[in-house]
Amino acid sequence: MRIARPRTPIGVDLTPSSVTCVRAEWAGGTGRVIASAIAPRTSQDLDETALLVAGLIRRHDMGTRRVILNAPEERLLTGVMELPARSSGAPIELLAAGELARTHKVDPASLQLAAWELPLQQRAGEGARWLVTALPKDEGAALTRAMEAAGLIVEAIDLRSLSVARACNADIDVPDALTPILQLERAGHSVGVVFGGELVYERRLEDVQLRGVVSMIEKAGITDRQLSLDLLRGSTASGGSLEDGLLDLLSQVQLALSRHAVELLQQLRLSIAYVAQMIPQAALNRVLITGELARCAPVAGAVSEGLTLECRVAGPLVADVGSAGGAGGVVCPELTCALGLALSAGAGASVKEAA
Repeated sequence: MRIARPRTPIGVDLTPSSVTCVRAEWAGGTGRVIASAIAPRTSQDLDETALLVAGLIRRHDMGTRRVILNAPEERLLTGVMELPARSSGAPIELLAAGELARTHKVDPASLQLAAWELPLQQRAGEGARWLVTALPKDEGAALTRAMEAAGLIVEAIDLRSLSVARACNADIDVPDALTPILQLERAGHSVGVVFGGELVYERRLEDVQLRGVVSMIEKAGITDRQLSLDLLRGSTASGGSLEDGLLDLLSQVQLALSRHAVELLQQLRLSIAYVAQMIPQAALNRVLITGELARCAPVAGAVSEGLTLECRVAGPLVADVGSAGGAGGVVCPELTCALGLALSAGAGASVKEAA
């Protein structure tokens, strides 16, 4: 007799260039992908995006209309601040909202906020350090309205950085070490660092040259998402060679990506050095690389060679993208964030409480 396992809502990862949906079930203390779907996002209009999400869920028969979305990163306000410890009983969210509002010159009542205390050593008389992120309430409300108009039930809006860290938890085997997680996406890269089971640092990385590479592909008349990814990765999804007619463009793309990788590596080194100085008692563990460009050889390879750390591609194991996952299979880093969103129900801070 098969033992029923609790199934999650659908994690919906929205980036400017794509929509990724994942439903999972809990198995052995972690999440296992049971259904997934990816589609290009051709419009930034929320109503059109919501219809795209609803259509993906329906066509792939994911079995529920409950969804957990990521907050749009370009709309988030973030900061690290010194506040009283949670144990003090102080109104942390109220204090954090006021401080963040002053910094960004907005009304604190307009913000939906998530804050978590960083596990850092404190000197006598010092307050605790907090990582604070807020989404303007009208942004979250507009996203929720669009999804609900398309027939979906929005349970929460969570943070992309937290979701990625959550999905990568199984790859963090030294919790008391610093584990950088590099998220590589066409829409932009970011880095987070996990320590003691908590996200202690996050930063969106500059991607001027990456935007230039994507523009180069688009100007060549290539609009197919998979072919665009193949050019960025340097091979087909199965590892085969691209058609001969694309080799000249591939050469230009790979050269531009190599220049981009140098810039990325410099930013990554600065970020890791900053966190290492902030938490000097912790050693650096491996770097986890995830996201749809995790297998982009010029970028991921430069990171692996440029850092004196082990680098590992991280993502859920599935039998085949778009179908039910098995206990084994291939690593699919493009599903990482959506899986983390699916697993986020009741799993920590989010910028919208569960409905």
